[in-house]
Amino acid sequence: MVPQRKLQSIEEKIKRECECQGSGCSECKQKIARARSYAKAELPMDYWFLSMKDFKGDQNFKKYIIENVLTDINKFYEEGMSLAFVGNLGIGKTYAAVCILKTAIVSGYSARYIYMSDIIQKSTENNSNIFEELTTVDFLTLIEYRDWE
Repeated sequence: MVPQRKLQSIEEKIKRECECQGSGCSECKQKIARARSYAKAELPMDYWFLSMKDFKGDQNFKKYIIENVLTDINKFYEEGMSLAFVGNLGIGKTYAAVCILKTAIVSGYSARYIYMSDIIQKSTENNSNIFEELTTVDFLTLIEYRDWE
């Protein structure tokens, strides 16, 4: 979960760096709304403002994600497709998963990024509705491993 203070800091940075210099133009509002949606979906902040154009991982993997998912996210959703990313460190699994979630969010779908360890922890809490949350989201990314560095 993104701390509220951190989200406010990001929103202020968006306003400062905009051509309107924080007066609240439609571009600022759109970027802030996206940042709030990314926070709600619990996307890692390091990926919020990156796109597949910036992707440095396996280029065949990039091509597959763009051609088969990102170019028509609605078709991907309607067909009920699922993906499992397995591979060596650095090929872009997390990057691609976050880009898919960001595309889904911008297209009006709900999305969630969550670690398996968080699911296990939340499932043991009283009054947890984690399984309902996960089964009612349009796009879900489950991350097996959390780097604790």
